[in-house]
This record gives sequence, structure tokens and C-alpha cells, in this order.
Amino acid sequence: KPDDADRKAKVQALCEKFVERAFHRPLNDELKEFFVAKHFREVESVEDALQRCVILTLKSPRFTFREFGQSEFDAFDTAAWLSFSLWDSLPDQQLLDAAGKGQLNDRAGIERQAQRMVNDLRTRAKLARFFRHWLRVDHFPDIAKDKELYPEFDEQVVSDLRTSLELFVNDIAWSEKSDFRELLKSDEMYVNQRLAALYGVTIETSRPDEFQKVQIPDQQRAGVLTHPYLMAGFGYDKTSSPIHRGVFLAKSVLGRFIKPPPIAVAPFAPDLHPGLTTRRRIELQTSPESCQNCHGMINPLGFSLEHFDTIGRYRSEEFGKPVDSTGDYFAVNGTQVSFDGSAELSQFLITSPEPQVSFVNQLFQSLINQPAQAFDLKELDRLRGHFEEHEFSIRSEMVEIAVSTALKAKAVSAELAQDNSTP
Repeated sequence: KPDDADRKAKVQALCEKFVERAFHRPLNDELKEFFVAKHFREVESVEDALQRCVILTLKSPRFTFREFGQSEFDAFDTAAWLSFSLWDSLPDQQLLDAAGKGQLNDRAGIERQAQRMVNDLRTRAKLARFFRHWLRVDHFPDIAKDKELYPEFDEQVVSDLRTSLELFVNDIAWSEKSDFRELLKSDEMYVNQRLAALYGVTIETSRPDEFQKVQIPDQQRAGVLTHPYLMAGFGYDKTSSPIHRGVFLAKSVLGRFIKPPPIAVAPFAPDLHPGLTTRRRIELQTSPESCQNCHGMINPLGFSLEHFDTIGRYRSEEFGKPVDSTGDYFAVNGTQVSFDGSAELSQFLITSPEPQVSFVNQLFQSLINQPAQAFDLKELDRLRGHFEEHEFSIRSEMVEIAVSTALKAKAVSAELAQDNSTP
């Protein structure tokens, strides 16, 4: 209150706490004097002193940058490294206390805190953002389909499908095993009454908005790769798009680099060749040799998902013709893999190291905001090995990335400090 006798002391203490949180470390006497104490001595108004303190703190490189010129990476830097890696936020009090007690000076102590932090809601939020990026769903435009062909596919269904996908991914990521492979092979799906009716699934509930986990029979689903939300997002308003689906598989799942097309090419309209399947139209349009440099990989991957129409509904025929979902892929090691449909594609993906490397690489960049090669040219191979040794646990891999990079940053800082001290 303005008339409290100890108001100035309370506001000054609040400012000290604010600066400590902003710099994620206790203040020494020099910092306390510069950022707080002198303003309360020099300025008569408590409000003006508070304003000076806040502005100076927020303009300081110590707040703007995570590391600021320390001679060596200390325990509080380690705490900040963990919190920004796993939470995208400041260290909590428990983490700062651990740093102050010297409990972040070795791998065991750092790993203990990372294990605690990975189960926090802030980590869940960050991992959810990563999955949206990995699956490219944040790049989807407003998903809309031809109203005459798909009258039941409306905005509510799109919202339901997004919820269904999020429930599915969260269920796997936060299960006991947290097994990455389940993302690519699970035959389960979350549906409510609207989705069940649209996708031919039976559930027992009197509440239309209640989601239930169901098992899809006959190998008709293979994890996120065949989820209707992705199939609809990577599709046109009337037809599926093997090219968009193939690009997603090649870039996001397999980690392959694909050059953008030299010119913008519009797909053949379905009514231009009304008797042809989507696959055949794509084959005709991309048959020139100049197209095959990329489409030789893209098309076969996308064709493996042709059993799903543009709203992600399973089909065995298109225009009265049997769906051809055969495809092949030349792996990085030079071997050729053939598959027929999403189930066989999924089986290849869960046994190949390429999706594992791609997933770990993208997870690393999401957590650390740097490529793994910036830390060590062999870091990605080491992390993939750790992934395999721990049964492809997503949470275990997150902990390992956060802990190992914190230790690496500390080691590099110590080397630089030693080099700078050498005459």
C-alpha cells in the first residue's frame, strides 16, 4: 500500500527477485547494486525506481541471451539449459535450488532433474508443438472438401479429426513405453460419434463429443501416417494427392532432401481424364525424365497410401477400378524396398534406421534450436544408438538430448576459458 512504512523495502526486495528470475541465477553484490539498489537510493519515487529496474533488466544482454560472457558454464547455466530445452521457459525454484546446492555438477544430478522435468506439463506442451511441426499439420490451410462429393465433411469434422490426432499422439508419447515405433504402426484411433459414422467404426456412447480409442480391423490403419487428418490435409478438394503425401513421407519421416520443382505445375484435373485413377493421372503428369529425379522417390511413397481417399476414408476401389497401392523406395544404403499398402510401408519404416535418424534430428533441433552436427559430427549417430538401446522411448531420448548437450556446453565453455587464460 502507498502509505506502508516498509513499502520501499518490499518493492526493492521484489525487484531483486525479479532480476534473479530474469537472469535465472542469484545476484552477487555487484549485480544487485547495479540493477536494483542504486536506483532506490538515487530516485525518491518508488515507482520511478521500480520502472528503472525493470527497463534496465529487460534491456540487459543477461536477459536477452541465455549465456552471457561467464568465464565458465556454471550450475545455474546448466539449470537454464535444461529449462529452455525441455520447457522453453525459465528454471523453476526446485531447479534453481538444485543448482545452488551443487546438485547439477555431474551427469547423475543433471539427469535426475531432467527426468523430473520431462513429465511436467510444460514439456508436454513443447512436445505437442514438435509433433505438429514433424507432421506438418501447422502448414495445413483450412481443410475443405467438395460439398457435393463429401457433404458430411464439415468444419466440425475437421476439428474432431485434429483432436483425434492429438489424442493419439499424446497417448503414445506419454504411455509407459513412449515407443516411437507405435506412432508408425498402431492400428488404434480415437473417434467420437461423428467420426465413427464417417469412417465406419462402431462405438458405444450416448455422448456425441466423447472420444473413445478403437482398434481398426484388417490392417486399414498404420499409425499417424494414415490418420484421416493427415490424409485430408495432404489432399485436394476432390481427390487424394499422392505427391503431397509422398513429399511428407520423404522429407518429414525419412529425412530426405527434395528440391522444389523448377516451375509451378498444376495437377491434371480429374475431369480431364475421367476414366483414370488418381495414380494413373500422376504417373502421366510426372512421366517426363526431368520430373523423375524427384518423383521417382515421391510417387511410389505416396502411392502406398492410395487406399485412403481425400478425407482419409479407406477404399478398395477408385472409379470402379481396384486401388493399386504398390510402391518402392531406394534406401540411403542403396537397397531397394518394395511394399504394397500402408501396412507394409509401416513395417519397413519401423525397422529402417532412416525414420529414426530423421525423428531424432528433428527432435534435437526442436529442443536445442541447433542441428546435432553443431555439437559433434557423430552426435546424431550416437543419439540414434541411444534411441535404439532404450527401446525407442521418446521421453528417454528427450532426457538424453537435454542432458548430453548441457554437459557438452559445459565442457566447451571450460575449454574456452582455459584457452583464454593461456598467455
